[in-house]
Amino acid sequence: MAERALIWPGLWLVLFCWGAGAACAAGPPKVASVSLCGDQYLMMLADPGQVVSLSHQSMSPLSYVKERAASFPRNRGSVEELILSDVELVVLNAYGDTQLKRILRKFGIDYFELPLGETIGDVEETVIALSQKLGREAEGHRLVGRMKKRVEAVSRSAQGGAQPVALYFRSDGGGAGAGTFVDDAIRAAGFRNLQRDLGKKGWGTLPLEQAVMTPPDVFVTSFFDTPYQSVRGLFRYNPVFWELAQKGTLVQVPGKLWPCSSPLLVNAVEFLARAHRETGSNDREMSRDGG
Repeated sequence: MAERALIWPGLWLVLFCWGAGAACAAGPPKVASVSLCGDQYLMMLADPGQVVSLSHQSMSPLSYVKERAASFPRNRGSVEELILSDVELVVLNAYGDTQLKRILRKFGIDYFELPLGETIGDVEETVIALSQKLGREAEGHRLVGRMKKRVEAVSRSAQGGAQPVALYFRSDGGGAGAGTFVDDAIRAAGFRNLQRDLGKKGWGTLPLEQAVMTPPDVFVTSFFDTPYQSVRGLFRYNPVFWELAQKGTLVQVPGKLWPCSSPLLVNAVEFLARAHRETGSNDREMSRDGG
C-alpha cells in the first residue's frame, strides 16, 4: 500500500502534464538562431542561459550585437549541429531553408519564422510573438514599450517642422519605396521619401536620371560602410551618384542598424531624426545668411 501511495501521485502528475502540454515544460526552451536577424532578436529578448548558439553572422561587420554575441557558441545552420546541441527552438527567417524546417519538424524541434516586417508596428508584433515562444513575454512587452516611447519622442520632436525630401540608395543601387521598413523609418524621422512620392513601391531602385530631374534635399545611403563587394556594389563608385549627393545633404546610416526589420529599426529612426534636426539647422543658417 505504501508503494501504491508513492506511485499514484506520480502517475497523476504525468497524466496532468500530458493534458496540459507546455504548461508543464521544464522552463524556457533552449534556443538557437540561424540568421543575423534572429541573433538580434535573441540578444534583446532571450535569457542568456537559454541561448544554445547564434548564427555565424553574429560576428560579421553587419552585426550590431557583435560584442555580446562573442560569448556565445556559433552555428552554421546545419541540421546536424542543431540536433546534436539539444536545441528546442530555432529562430530563422520566413524565407529560410524549407529542407531545414522539414527536418526540424521530423525531430520534434520547434521553430519560429521571423516575418519580413515592413513597419515598426510589424516589428513590435514579432517581438511579442517571439517573446511568448521564448517564455519571456514580460520582457517582450517591456521592449515594445521602450520602442514606442522612443518613436513617440522622435515624432514629437519632428511635429510641425519641415519635411525634407529624402532618397535612399544602397551600395548596389537598390532603393526603398512605399511598403518597406526603410520607407517607414525615413518617414518616422520626419522626412518625405522621394520614391514614395513618385509612386514607387517595394525595394526597386530609382534611376539616377530621375534623381537628376527631381533632386532630393537629402541622400540617405546605407551598406556603403561594409567591406562586402560585388559587381553591383560598384555603384558605390558611380560618379553621377556622388556628384548628386555632394550637392545636398548626405546621411550615411550604418548598415548594421537595419540589415532586416528588427527592433534596431528604432535606432535607425533616431539616427535619421538627428540628421533631420541638423538639416533643419542648416536650412535656418542659409535663411539668415540670405542663401
